[in-house]
Amino acid sequence: MILNFEVPQDSGGSPLTRYELFMNDGNDANDPATQVTSYTDNALTYTLTASTEGMVLGKIYKFRFRATNIIDNSEYSDIVRFGLIEPPAAPSAPTVMLAITNTT
Repeated sequence: MILNFEVPQDSGGSPLTRYELFMNDGNDANDPATQVTSYTDNALTYTLTASTEGMVLGKIYKFRFRATNIIDNSEYSDIVRFGLIEPPAAPSAPTVMLAITNTT
């Protein structure tokens, strides 16, 4: 799963020093409150994998993001939801059709 973030429109008058990503536990009733500790490079794109984040297939995960400057943290971004599912499989092979000849 790849998350893309946008730089806040207003830095608060001081350069941004870091970004933080938060996720929930896969229970759709819970808001994202756990900081994703593997997100450390302040990139505006982050790739999450089930193995590194402990995510489980069939659950719905929520994420939010915030920025920080020398003064304090921003408000949280809007929450986004993603369902973690198995990727679709290739289709099965087509069946062989019988050829019928017309003898008339």
